[in-house]
Amino acid sequence: MPRKKKEEPIEDELIIEHVQISAERAGLRLQLLNLSKDILEHESHLRWETHKEVVSVSIIDVIEGAQKLKQFVEGE
Repeated sequence: MPRKKKEEPIEDELIIEHVQISAERAGLRLQLLNLSKDILEHESHLRWETHKEVVSVSIIDVIEGAQKLKQFVEGE
């Protein structure tokens, strides 16, 4: 029995460490997405100012894009 008690804290520490690493990775991915969003917005504004172009986007495109972003953040 004493052996299990010693192993449990080690397992708990590994689980906590894994969760922290996963959270850090998700945070980095979210920062990358935010930076990408800012760049895309800037490019869109420039395109509008120089060419008066509008890009049409359907709801399906938005949903599919959101699913891809969710998978990216979750690391799938």
